[in-house]
Amino acid sequence: VDSCLLSLQQSIDAGEAWKEVYKKTAYAVNSRGPKPAWNFDTSSIFAHIDAFVQRCRDMLEVCWAQSQFAPQTDLPVFGGTRGPEITKSLLNIQRDFKKLVSGLCGLNYSILDV
Repeated sequence: VDSCLLSLQQSIDAGEAWKEVYKKTAYAVNSRGPKPAWNFDTSSIFAHIDAFVQRCRDMLEVCWAQSQFAPQTDLPVFGGTRGPEITKSLLNIQRDFKKLVSGLCGLNYSILDV
């Protein structure tokens, strides 16, 4: 999960950096002459980048949830009269989460394709 978190964050950072470089370049080009040379609709230029960055953010949340709801260690033993009930609830959460992640893994396309 850690390597996925790193790769996703690097992808987000790269997408945001690309937009910043474009903005700086557009400003530099437009400040050189009397009339703007770069008068592009940035929403259409960055639509795919923005969608990809958002998809990466969504996948970051899935990875964080993976570390919370599908840990690779056994649950601790909960004491008291509600201990078994708490354990059962946590196991149900883990089972339901694994089903949802299996659905993502079973997609017949790359989840990062936009």
